Amino acid sequence: MKEALIGIAGLGTVGKGTLDLLTANKVKIETGLDVSIKVKGLAEADQNKFKGLKSLEDCSLYSDAFELLDDPSINIAVELIGGETVAKSFVKQAVKKKKHVVTANKALLAKHGRELFELARENGVLIKYEASIGGGIPIVKALQEGLAANNITFVAGIINGTTNYILSEMEKRTLSFDSALNEAKELGYAELDPSLDIDGFDTAHKISLLASLAFKKYFVFENIFVRGIRGINLTDVEYAKKFGFRIKLMAFTRPVGKQFEITVEPTLIPSKILIAHVDGAMNAVSVSGDFVGHTLYYGQGAGAFPTASAVASDIMDIIRLSSHKTGNFETDTGQSVEKGSLMVGGGVIAREDIISGHYLRLKVCDEPDLSTKITSIFIEYNVKIERFFQESDSDGSISLVLLTGACALRNINQSLERLGQLKRLKEQPVVLRVETEA
Repeated sequence: MKEALIGIAGLGTVGKGTLDLLTANKVKIETGLDVSIKVKGLAEADQNKFKGLKSLEDCSLYSDAFELLDDPSINIAVELIGGETVAKSFVKQAVKKKKHVVTANKALLAKHGRELFELARENGVLIKYEASIGGGIPIVKALQEGLAANNITFVAGIINGTTNYILSEMEKRTLSFDSALNEAKELGYAELDPSLDIDGFDTAHKISLLASLAFKKYFVFENIFVRGIRGINLTDVEYAKKFGFRIKLMAFTRPVGKQFEITVEPTLIPSKILIAHVDGAMNAVSVSGDFVGHTLYYGQGAGAFPTASAVASDIMDIIRLSSHKTGNFETDTGQSVEKGSLMVGGGVIAREDIISGHYLRLKVCDEPDLSTKITSIFIEYNVKIERFFQESDSDGSISLVLLTGACALRNINQSLERLGQLKRLKEQPVVLRVETEA
């Protein structure tokens, strides 16, 4: 029986989960592949993490991940170090040594994927990354294989468990943002510094990769519009509910003419659609194709075992795609993004030009015919008000809550600028995207 020798760099939550899975399900994996698998090396800077590991036959332990790559017998290097510096160097060196790579590092690939994938192509090896998006949801495989014959027309997702937990609890239990965030930290859903999650950048890394998969293009990460949930007010969560919507941190990508939308932002979606009921720390990705129509993928978005499941799946894919030659698994299979295909500058449409519905909450001065005056200004800028209600505030002002028809955000901003010039706004308005399908 042929043998696949694996080296794992990083023994954090996912690294230990991967090791446990490969050990517990070794027989099942080997039977399905007709290949013997063995963890040949483990690398971890924190030597305390080696304590308590079950004895692994003929497995070397390293404090330096790069020493693991010096073992010529290792065919597959699993990068679970995290970050963008050491991890990038590790992946590059592994590829140059003709080792296939499995990684869960979405930030690394979102920012440096073009360089790494092209280096892998030049060296005849693969970089697999199912675990970088959606934890246990096999969304990468779905786009690469199951939906490969379709022109993808739309991808939308709830792909960050921390923010989804916070927004879900705010709505269900009328918690403030800060209370829900603190609870997420206590339960281990949020890091002590949750900025990457709540400011939307973790989600942006993932939608960047999904856009590249869907449209076979590289995109400049800095061109992606990112708005997180920091500062989302319980008041808006409750108003959205009155209108029949729920607020979710949504990622979107779709072709818009010759350009592409790639955005991350809090969005009102109708309570009646399926993805609106993705609660807690769960994730879901919605994909539409020209022939398949609408599809939805749901599952745990993080955690040791769901993510380890995706890592193991990538290891198995590499083995299936490879032939065993001179101690290395070699393959002619290319990456999913065409060589040299890079969208820059105008490739990503500006957020102000994206057309959608909008939710507005305005605190305005009370005056006669207020609604008529404000509506006329929106009409002037081609903004149609579809639903609204108003409430009197204790300070004598009016809270006006509006839902608009589909229009560009630019039109909304121009309307609000005009209202500001007329001194009708008493505080900064709240503007959120509205989507009726996701």
